[in-house]
Formats: sequence, structure tokens, C-alpha cells
Amino acid sequence: MGYSEMLSKMIEESGLTLKVIAEKCNEFGVKIDQSYISKLKTGKLPPASDEVNEAIAKVCDSSMIEELLYEAYLEKAPDYISTFIKNLVKTTKEIIVTSYRNKVSEKEYAMLEVYYNQLSDLKFSKHLSQHTYNSGLNIGLPNEVALNEEHEGESITPNEYILEMEDDSMEPTIPKGSIVRCDKTAQIKPGDIVVAVSRFDKSEGFIKRYYPMDYEPGFDPGIDREIIFTSDNPNYKPIIETIIDVEIVSKVISITSTTNLQL
Repeated sequence: MGYSEMLSKMIEESGLTLKVIAEKCNEFGVKIDQSYISKLKTGKLPPASDEVNEAIAKVCDSSMIEELLYEAYLEKAPDYISTFIKNLVKTTKEIIVTSYRNKVSEKEYAMLEVYYNQLSDLKFSKHLSQHTYNSGLNIGLPNEVALNEEHEGESITPNEYILEMEDDSMEPTIPKGSIVRCDKTAQIKPGDIVVAVSRFDKSEGFIKRYYPMDYEPGFDPGIDREIIFTSDNPNYKPIIETIIDVEIVSKVISITSTTNLQL
């Protein structure tokens, strides 16, 4: 994802208008107008300065600030520098994935490819610093660590991880056996597909569409609020839970079908 794409995504997820963003940036001492932001979004202007990018990210309350600064740097750097960095990251990814070719099953290997290919260059570099590759797989697969449990002595799990869809409840949207990529920090809106678990037993989880009942922006009805979780497969009945009994772990942000693979 390039700079303009990332900036557009950041602004879209904030729900703010360009006019509001420009006005709030002024409060941070960065004077820009909405037309300037619009041109940055469409790529009609080169990436903004670090100061402007940081102000926009703060206004949008986004966690993507480092990613945005990185992409801005790459686009403003000389071609030979940006090409070198991209080729270095690409080659390193290929070396790591290939090293597992004869060590894991075909499906696990496919999951590795999906995981590493979706990581941005910056996230991949951070991932390298957080994980070692000589003692088994640690790629954010569904386990206690991936569900935000803290384990002393273990490295921090990335915000994004992958899961395998184990049933057909979300077909045809998510076929059984598909690999889904999830983000624990993504903004969740009614109708989004989420990963949820029981607060009492985190091994009991499901992937469904999320619909908070009596939803009103800015209104917090407290712990008694009920949530309806629906399946795309009409053969499955909706699940109704209270907010105190269930934890929304993450949002499903992409789907990769691997139904043709065999264990």
C-alpha cells in the first residue's frame, strides 16, 4: 500500500471530513487546508512532511503513523534507494518462507505465505526483530498469544494475525478452510465480520457479523447491552450475547481461500 492509499484509508477510518481534519491540524500548529489533503490523497502532490503526516495521524487517531511516515520516505527517496529497500525486504521474505518448505505441512506453508505476503515492509521489519526462526512457527496463528493473553518472556504478538475458518457458518463469504487475516486494532462497525470469544473460556470463539442492539453513535448503554452475531449461511441461527459475556478480539480484514489444499 503506497502513501496516498494509506492516507486515504486512515482518513476513511477516522470518519472525519477533510475540512475537520484541516481545522484540527491547525490546532496542532500545522496550517493546511482541505484541498491540500485532498491532493495528497489522490497522489496529485508528493507526500507531505513528517510534521504534516504526524498531525493528520494524530487528528485521525490512527495507529498507522509509522507506516505513513515510512511510505512517505520511500516515495520521496531516490529511486535506487527505494528499489534497494523493497528488493531487500522481498528477498528476505522469500528466504524465510522457503526455509519452511520441508518443515511444515502444505497448508501451514500456505498460511506462512499468506501471512508474510500481507505484511508491509515496515511491519515485516518489526516482525523480524520480534521473532526468531529456529524454534518452530510463531506467525500469529490462533492460540493464547494471538488472543491477547500476556505471557512473560514471550515477544509481543503483532496486531495482525491469521486464522483458519473451521466451519461453513460464513459461507459463501468465507468458505470453510479459508485463511482469514484479522486486525486487533481495526475500527469495528455494525455489520463487520469479527472474531469473538467468551470472556469465561477463550477457547470458545467464533467468526460472525457484529450487530450491537440499540446502536446509537456516542451512546454507551453499559454492560447490559446485547450484541447479535449473525452468520452468512442461513442454516445457522443468530447468536445473542451481552457485552459482559463476550470479547470482540479483532476484525476480519481479508480472506484467502485455501480449500484446495490438503493436510
